Amino acid sequence: MNDKSKTLRPFIFEQKDKYGRNYKRTKYFFILMGVFWTITGIVETFSGDIRFYPFILVTGGPLFILQAIISEKNQRDRYIKLSDEMMEFKQSWRKATAIPWTDIKVLQINNLAITIIDHNSSQYTIKLDELQYSDVQEIKNQFRRFAETKEITFS
Repeated sequence: MNDKSKTLRPFIFEQKDKYGRNYKRTKYFFILMGVFWTITGIVETFSGDIRFYPFILVTGGPLFILQAIISEKNQRDRYIKLSDEMMEFKQSWRKATAIPWTDIKVLQINNLAITIIDHNSSQYTIKLDELQYSDVQEIKNQFRRFAETKEITFS
């Protein structure tokens, strides 16, 4: 009894606050390591011996800090939106991908990823491996619900 005119309630999953306490600890660890490496590198540079080691520390310290900041921003910007007309998702620093339901041929729902294959045989993968188990199950259930309603083959 699938009715194509049936309106589904939109589903929105934003990862803004979903990466949790462990991720924040990792971020602070990288920032502290970056500061430590930078200070150690500066002290070693002015200690008198000219070696390659201080250069690695002074260069690596800011890279640790930069990695922590960029990684946090990428995690906050991730989202999945499902509506009657289309699905839209953003996985990383790249721009969001929007695919109308009418263009989708097959949805492959795996353990930790959802692969979308359109009528042009293009593949898009939504990775779910960094999410909590309950969030993964909710996202997969919503994709199944939309696929059934839109009469899209899924496995």
